[in-house]
Amino acid sequence: MQRNITILPEQSYAGKAKQQLTNLKIKFDKNSEFIDSEIAFLSSIGDIFPIYDYIILESISGVTILDSSSELIASYTLVQHLKEVITEIRRAVTSLDTKQVSNEHL
Repeated sequence: MQRNITILPEQSYAGKAKQQLTNLKIKFDKNSEFIDSEIAFLSSIGDIFPIYDYIILESISGVTILDSSSELIASYTLVQHLKEVITEIRRAVTSLDTKQVSNEHL
């Protein structure tokens, strides 16, 4: 059975990253304080792509940089999430291995 799944552009990783970037740029321009989830997003991909630095550069220069980078940021974010999921699965498997009873005890 094959099902077609449609993800709206604004609900995709790239769409959500673009919206988050837009919100951050607006808050930066208004000199508003970032909340914890926004700070987490800014540091989510580490030094690979310094989002905050690009927000500053965009604000100073007036040149749009981040809009075209939303797909790149989304890709890095997705990879980071997958790494976290894999780490959790490995922990769970290790935990189950240590608790598994051998057949001779059954």
